[in-house]
Amino acid sequence: MVDLTLSSQCEYAAKLVQDSQPRRAIGVCRHILATFPRHIMTYTVLGQAFLELGQYANATELFRRVLSADPEDAFSYVCLAAIREGERLLDETIWYLERAFELSPGNSVVRSELRRLYDQRNISPGERVKLTRGALARTYLRGQLYPKAIGELRELTILDPQRLDLRVALAEALWHDGRMEDAARECQNLLVELPNCLKANLILGRIWLDTEKDEEARALLQRAQSLDPAGAVAQRVLGARSPLPPREPRLPPMEDQVPAVNLPYVSDEEEYEEEASVGRWGEILLDEISPADYDGPREEDRVGGLSLIDVRRQYLKEHSNDYAARLDLARRLRDIGNLGEALREYDYLIEHHYEALTEVMHDLNLWARLYPDMVKVKDLRVKAQERERRKPSS
Repeated sequence: MVDLTLSSQCEYAAKLVQDSQPRRAIGVCRHILATFPRHIMTYTVLGQAFLELGQYANATELFRRVLSADPEDAFSYVCLAAIREGERLLDETIWYLERAFELSPGNSVVRSELRRLYDQRNISPGERVKLTRGALARTYLRGQLYPKAIGELRELTILDPQRLDLRVALAEALWHDGRMEDAARECQNLLVELPNCLKANLILGRIWLDTEKDEEARALLQRAQSLDPAGAVAQRVLGARSPLPPREPRLPPMEDQVPAVNLPYVSDEEEYEEEASVGRWGEILLDEISPADYDGPREEDRVGGLSLIDVRRQYLKEHSNDYAARLDLARRLRDIGNLGEALREYDYLIEHHYEALTEVMHDLNLWARLYPDMVKVKDLRVKAQERERRKPSS
């Protein structure tokens, strides 16, 4: 009899990839996603399958989705490093492997690969593989030395606010140290940029549960359960305080038999109201796959095997002054939830293209209404307004 538990089916799909049967693995993943459309691990396996098939653009999109829900997934960083090395982008390859090493410093394969890449980059022995401050902070976190972890992580996230993996670690450290107000604030900031960040949903949902924000808490926890139906991460992060019990979800034998979400204090009819107001901006693409008929990105969204985003990036390397193409890239990045890169493109437009300021301001004003507390958006609006005032008269 076929074992239809979610865990066994996901393991089966992963084994198919290992056995060089990626197309069969994709079929199993599609079946899983028909019932559990946000299950993070299934997207990881799906990314592996596309990587095995040599469909690197598809694999890249999927691993980025995984990192949008779990910015601390070392395996996704390793896979993205492999893809970037194939594209001969050495600096990006090293960056991704360094992130993986911080998350898994005991992994000898990652360490040896970093050494090899450092040799190619002619990095001196004294600067080679060593424990970074990020890795040290995680060591403190694992050792339950929460004040030390918080101190390191606060400094690091101030230096580089785009290190979302470190911000997730900071939120977790604050939670474990009992600094609930600070933890809640950090989670709220994370959810502005990554609405499907699993740990942020779990921690904020637990903090708000049984308070005046109980309804929002239950919605956050429901979202967390959709990302991790078995509740493994909830048990690992929240422990005995987790309101989500461990489960063994099962897949129906037929695709149209979808089990109800087992969350005792959330009715089946309840939905996360903010979802509709946020729209596509800031959402990862987990919601956008139609598992029943998914065969990769739509043909109209690809050119020569590349996504339109990759095509735009390549085009702008040779035509950096084409502001219309850069604006299109910024909007596409925004729409898939890659907010950090999108904001960098808007910043470039403000700096270098007066002719784009009107459209940039329109986009930033809309963004500010959606995310009134996002500091980077506020800063860019001020910068654009100042630039507009200094715009040469025609």
